[in-house]
Amino acid sequence: MSNRWIWPFELEEKIGEGGMGAVYRARYVKDDRRVAVKLIPENFCTNKTTTARFRRELELLKTLRHPNIVHCFGGVCGDKQNFYAMELVDGGSLSRLLKQRGRLHWKEVVEYAQQMCAALAHAHKLNIIHRDVKPSNFLITRKGQIQLCDFGVALVANESKLTADGKTVGSVAYMAPEQITGKPVSAQTDLYSLGCVMFEMLTGQLPFEGKTLVETMQRHVTGEVPGIAATVPNAPALLDKLIADLLEKNPADRPQSAQGVLNRLVDILDYPVAGDRRPQKAAAVAKSAWADFSVQTGKWRGTLGRVLPMGLMLIVIVWLLVSNRSLMRHQEFSQRSEERWVETFHSGQPADRMEAVRRLGELGVVGTESVPTLIEGLSDDDEQLRAACAIALKQTGYAGKPAITKLVGLQNKDPSDHVRVQASDALDSIRSAEPESSWPVDLLIVGFAGAMLVWFSLKSRGASSERESPPVPKRKPAPTPRN
Repeated sequence: MSNRWIWPFELEEKIGEGGMGAVYRARYVKDDRRVAVKLIPENFCTNKTTTARFRRELELLKTLRHPNIVHCFGGVCGDKQNFYAMELVDGGSLSRLLKQRGRLHWKEVVEYAQQMCAALAHAHKLNIIHRDVKPSNFLITRKGQIQLCDFGVALVANESKLTADGKTVGSVAYMAPEQITGKPVSAQTDLYSLGCVMFEMLTGQLPFEGKTLVETMQRHVTGEVPGIAATVPNAPALLDKLIADLLEKNPADRPQSAQGVLNRLVDILDYPVAGDRRPQKAAAVAKSAWADFSVQTGKWRGTLGRVLPMGLMLIVIVWLLVSNRSLMRHQEFSQRSEERWVETFHSGQPADRMEAVRRLGELGVVGTESVPTLIEGLSDDDEQLRAACAIALKQTGYAGKPAITKLVGLQNKDPSDHVRVQASDALDSIRSAEPESSWPVDLLIVGFAGAMLVWFSLKSRGASSERESPPVPKRKPAPTPRN
């Protein structure tokens, strides 16, 4: 290191350091390009575990090609020299950003988390579990793009371990309960750590923190999952629920995939903003009008008696129109969400497909693609997926009628008792469902209110004309002539 050269790189200042080596800003002399170089100091090269992990990290980074994962250009792994070059991310790390700002706005958190999920979904698709998801391992470009780095302790499923059973690797502040207790890890392990990172971004605090490492570990394993509502009252309830799901102690209770979490994050940004004030404004206008009329009650009592019914009808119409617009926005959101989950079902991994089926069941049927997708899932080889599709179809009501034939077949012939039971329940629910009215209730009410408004207006005009017409004098009978 005295000459600051590792050919063909000229090393400049150190920009990071960890348990497996240091990272330097460097100049690639062939084209004068700036890159980042990670290397193991020569005195650590004799440690076989360290060099094996470094070699594994280099191999993994070569296979990972994704916009949200730092790009590796290649490197050297030898007896005395171990290094690799990667793209230089010039915006610092998420950890640095949190130190500067304390915490982030919930919309910014959701946007960053979407990119984090995209990176994890790509890694998990290749059976790579990061095992050290934390703010310092998320780099940020000057354009705000997140890039996941440091796969030094990553694990490839079904390959030989570099960590003995019962040992823990990772950062305690973001470590999942199964990591702490030395149990097998999975994609849900990374999702737990992601939940910790999102909680910290929103609140500026760690979800589980003790005075000692042992106390922190204990809180991860047994502590109650904290909510964000008290600290971030303006955050959507859907975001609070998502973080609570990510921090579940049991991996099976967490979201099934990073892609599923990404879809939920997109839904959170698409969800209509709560607290539309227009109905309240309409009510306030009506209240103000009522007060003005009340002041003039004695003088305008007759006018109030005619105008009040029409005013009330007008308020009802305005309220229903505003409410109907809000309902339409919710329907549009549900349709977009449905399209994403249908796409996930057709292109995802088994865990993604299960998550998609569950979410389609929660949404019910909004568009035209859900029922055919769920019917397709009834023919899948996976017993759990068939059962999940039957459960989802149970919640579609009358719209699930096209699935009756397939459900009858499962009820009678499926080799799984669980699938047969779920198919039977779905059949009972669908057969007993009534078709939805083709005339929206709101439209009928608006029509009725409009008719009443016209009737009151005509009646008021008739009464007014009666009062304004002069009375016709009664003609006296002609006197009887005398003889």
